[in-house]
Amino acid sequence: MLKSKLIVAGLITLIISIFIVFASLSQIITSKFMYSLFYSALIGIGNFILFTAFAHFSVKKSNKIFLIFNFGGMVIRLILMLVAVLLMLNYLKVDQYAFIFGLLFWYIFFLFFEILIVKESYKK
Repeated sequence: MLKSKLIVAGLITLIISIFIVFASLSQIITSKFMYSLFYSALIGIGNFILFTAFAHFSVKKSNKIFLIFNFGGMVIRLILMLVAVLLMLNYLKVDQYAFIFGLLFWYIFFLFFEILIVKESYKK
């Protein structure tokens, strides 16, 4: 069941990415806007990959280990995201508003799947 949620998240991400590329090719959005959305997607995907690694390790462990990896992992992921955002905003030429909007969108999108995965792991 975990694999099915990962596949669904990956397919939806792929479809949204293709839509963004077509919007850029048809001149609906600028290339700077497109790159800003893709950079924010990279941060969101990296955050989600770290979550799956922590969640996979903490499944079927004691409650203490589960909480350490989920809450400790959340702190580590937020710090890494903050560093990545600051680096990208300072050193890459991105549309700041598109980047922040994209980051918020991808964070909430993947957070939905994180909740489903944790909820499913508790059922087992």
